[in-house]
Amino acid sequence: MPLSFGAELRARRLTAGISLTRLAKSINYSKSHISKIENGTKAPGMLLARLCDVALEADGELASIVTTAQTPRLSRPPGKSEVDDLWVMQLEPGGSGRFGMARRPGNAEPLHRTTWPPASNGAQQRYTDEVLGEFRGQFDSLRRLTQSLPSAAMLPLLIAGTHAMRLAAATAPAAIQARLFLLASRYAELTGWMAQEAGDDDGAVWWTDLAVEYAAAGGDRRLAAFAGVRRADIAMYQHNGPRTVELARHVQRLDCGSRIRGLAAQREAQGHAIDGDDDACRRALDRAATWLGEPDDTSAGPVLGSSTVSDPINMATGWCLHDLGRPDQAAERLVGQLERTPAWAARTRGRLGARYALALLAAGDIDRGCAALDQALNDCAGLNSATIRTDLREAAHQLNRHPTNQTARTTLPRLTNALTP
Repeated sequence: MPLSFGAELRARRLTAGISLTRLAKSINYSKSHISKIENGTKAPGMLLARLCDVALEADGELASIVTTAQTPRLSRPPGKSEVDDLWVMQLEPGGSGRFGMARRPGNAEPLHRTTWPPASNGAQQRYTDEVLGEFRGQFDSLRRLTQSLPSAAMLPLLIAGTHAMRLAAATAPAAIQARLFLLASRYAELTGWMAQEAGDDDGAVWWTDLAVEYAAAGGDRRLAAFAGVRRADIAMYQHNGPRTVELARHVQRLDCGSRIRGLAAQREAQGHAIDGDDDACRRALDRAATWLGEPDDTSAGPVLGSSTVSDPINMATGWCLHDLGRPDQAAERLVGQLERTPAWAARTRGRLGARYALALLAAGDIDRGCAALDQALNDCAGLNSATIRTDLREAAHQLNRHPTNQTARTTLPRLTNALTP
């Protein structure tokens, strides 16, 4: 019969000639905490298992004993009934539409305040290169705004923008139609990202699939591969390592260009890190670095993936090192990337900062970890990001391990408030 985690941990510790005190100090847990785990009176967490794997050179065997449940999502409170202020807008494919006020949600037909006719009677619209440039500039502005505004503010803008692009593409001259469909695909893809940030994973997939349709209409078949990267990203934030790896590997076998392959390899590495597979993680990071370092065709429109991370491989390496039980090394990587992220990219800074704080806390540096956490909370304040909350929840768990630490006690209430949707 295989040994329990506690028994296996004790056996490996004694074989290595390491005292309970020495092990506890090396992984920044209390001696009593480790003792309770070895005696079977306390369940181990995956982070502790990974730290012990590294300290005892167990090659991931301790972590393999621990089974972790999928990270629970925060439940959403039921929506309030807006008596006189529910806005309803209908957008028809042909361009007609209407906006109205509903007395009660789900009640009778809204009271219409504004209506508009179809975009045209079949005649092609006067879309020019100059107009297309304005559309592209609007997209770039909206993309930048996603860094500082919550999904509640961005989703209505992006949904309306996607509709405007699909309408423009449907009524534009043939010479410019493909380019408008490509831009419509980027609007839809960005809408999918904001849906994911809002905690709506199903909505994120739907919008990404719509982006694939628009891209195909514009002659770009590669966005279908990027949809696989998006699905892998969702699986990663759900801490589903095997699914992340499966989806990411499939994308890398497709003819989709070096950038998309590189992003997929990066996701694969993060999936391996969740599973505790150090060697496979590093191999995937090497592939990602090779592909992302190659020139790629950017004629299809705005760049796919993050445009605010200056060194995606270094960032992903730091991200992975934390999951692999090497928080000190993770912190060194992440802080450098955080320092190079511009101040206006609040969403990216919040995400990197939360991960950096998590690494410091796991390394036992509570004071610096809390300082980093405070800065991350400042950066992502008001964004209500579902993906950032994934690491903030883990940070709260880490702080709860230090009830007598004054810095932790000061930071925890603010962190708890940030986790309230």
